[in-house]
Amino acid sequence: MADTAQHAGHHAPPEGQGPCGRDTNEIAKGDATGTAAVANEAAPQPDDAPHRPPGHAALFLSFLRVGLTAFGGPAMLPHVRRMVVERRRWLDEKSFKATVAICQAVPGATVMQVSAHCGLKLRGVPGMLTAFAGFVLPAFAMITTLAALYWQNHELPAFQHAFTGIKAVTLAIMVHGGMDFAVRYLRSWADRVIALAVCGLALLELHPLLPLGLAVAAGLLVYREEDVPVPQPCTKTAQTMPGAGCPRENRNFRKGAIRLTAGLALTLTFLVVLALAAPRLYELAVSMMRTDLVAFGGALASLPVMRHEVVELRGWMPDSAFLDGIAIGQVTPGPIIMASAFIGWRVDQLLGAVIAAVSIFTPSLLFLLTADTLVSLIERSRLYHRGVRASLAALSGLLFSLVVAVVRSLPPEPLPALLAIGGFVALWRKVDPGIVVIGAAAISVLSALL
Repeated sequence: MADTAQHAGHHAPPEGQGPCGRDTNEIAKGDATGTAAVANEAAPQPDDAPHRPPGHAALFLSFLRVGLTAFGGPAMLPHVRRMVVERRRWLDEKSFKATVAICQAVPGATVMQVSAHCGLKLRGVPGMLTAFAGFVLPAFAMITTLAALYWQNHELPAFQHAFTGIKAVTLAIMVHGGMDFAVRYLRSWADRVIALAVCGLALLELHPLLPLGLAVAAGLLVYREEDVPVPQPCTKTAQTMPGAGCPRENRNFRKGAIRLTAGLALTLTFLVVLALAAPRLYELAVSMMRTDLVAFGGALASLPVMRHEVVELRGWMPDSAFLDGIAIGQVTPGPIIMASAFIGWRVDQLLGAVIAAVSIFTPSLLFLLTADTLVSLIERSRLYHRGVRASLAALSGLLFSLVVAVVRSLPPEPLPALLAIGGFVALWRKVDPGIVVIGAAAISVLSALL
């Protein structure tokens, strides 16, 4: 589930890449060990594909199966592609690549967004909600069950020993993800200065959104034109040529605006009802929505904001428990920010878990309602690309400030340090994060018994 493998940076996207510079051609091809053979056998022919849109039951069950095995974050994209393009033939290759590019241009958990956007293309807004529900339901059910067990038993010695090892590996996962993030996004002196400044400000326990906003403002001023090249404008010829890849600027603009207006109205109504009926749940919903808004580059980037909201601002749990929730997220399918259900359970058990899980994805779903139009308007804006590049540099700094907070929360003993180092080496050698987490828990419990 860990989003430790982040995507490429927001530099000039060459042909075949999305607006944020991630290689959608490579993603859409799938893994090299088997996709090519499957594609040769199962790829739809031009005269009979794509198939007609599925019913809601088929859509839900298909994405439910994807959600049950959604370990590895963005590494799941080839599996989604094989399901919707090759096996089901609901979308053609070009449509799926466009979906990936759109979802990478807006904040949120990428695989969840791709699943929801596929549903939007196939069956409109009801289809988006159906695909979304199918994809996130397995992760929500597992994390909610584990959260209930954790909050009932977390003071037992066996739980404490197991989670000591798990927290150490969680540190390794964050360091590994932070290093990958830095390698991809800190490409110039300006990027590195922004990251260091944001890290320092975050360690002063300011709300992460403040240094993030300052970083974006600085990026608009310091980046030069050659630092943030953008795609060339679409021409009328390109817009009318099949496969040219240029969106029509005004296509579906009215539909997207109506969808977004209705979505915002429902969201505001939801928040007003919560504020009047259950102020604590209102705080939970707003905290989770703020967290999702900064998930550029992958869900891992949102963890510093989530921690600040939950640990420092609201005081719902200590650092150690928050890290346990993130660790539980590592061994369950779906995006890592589904750990919001763990937090929600602490606030108000099952109702809190539902509110948190819905809220953490609400901004992403609202973006998707008009993402096609939004991306066509901003993808060639130099200011947009400057701001996104600065935000990614800032998120690198926030991730390393989170690492410092995690180190402070670990007990000063040899075993956690050894497990953290061993976990980092295992992740570097491409071992599945879920296996690493379970192994660390087992070693920690065994060491306590011996």
